[in-house]
Amino acid sequence: MMISSYYLESPVYFEENTVNVIVVENSVQFRSFSERIINGINGFDTDFILSDKKFQSMELSKYAEFVINPFAVDCSSKRILSKLAEEMTSISEQYTDELHDIMFRLNKIGGLMSVQSQFESTFSEVNDISKIIKLLDFSIDFEGMDTLEKVIEYMKICRQYLGKKLFIFLNLKCFFSTDELAEFYKAVFYEKIDILLLERMCYNDGIECEKVRIIDSDLCEIY
Repeated sequence: MMISSYYLESPVYFEENTVNVIVVENSVQFRSFSERIINGINGFDTDFILSDKKFQSMELSKYAEFVINPFAVDCSSKRILSKLAEEMTSISEQYTDELHDIMFRLNKIGGLMSVQSQFESTFSEVNDISKIIKLLDFSIDFEGMDTLEKVIEYMKICRQYLGKKLFIFLNLKCFFSTDELAEFYKAVFYEKIDILLLERMCYNDGIECEKVRIIDSDLCEIY
């Protein structure tokens, strides 16, 4: 997989056990880079083009995710919870008899309560397992995870549920130490997830797996 742009001298290739880092030292250009990537991910026109190994174009909005704030990765969005509910509905097939028994009991209790009311009343019978799934209100649990563990889990969820193949981070290196990033990279490599770091400044942290491309203040590229 690779990503290219009119403003890059050559495409960025995503290789196994390698983290691509683009440093844009010019503030205006850095903002422009970020805006154009966000435009593409939001489905608007952009010069950033994502391609697979066969050079077939891939929709940036479909296959890429832009992470601006690692402290606020959101697994409570409707699109993720909807996919989680679908998975739970599939899993529920293992418990069909138990769930039908629950629905029978609920409806029986509902009928008994209804006839005991001092007024004429009725109730909505539970006759679909999906109603039980909705009632259980499943969600993603981040309890006990640190920030980078949450980010890893978020990427795994987006890949599994939403088909995301590339995660682009904005200024990730300014939030975490060299050791923390090294551990983060190990987890990324283990999960075989492609990431791209877009940074405003260059950090001389000496992480060997990084492939750094610097666009200096004069817009010249340094490898």
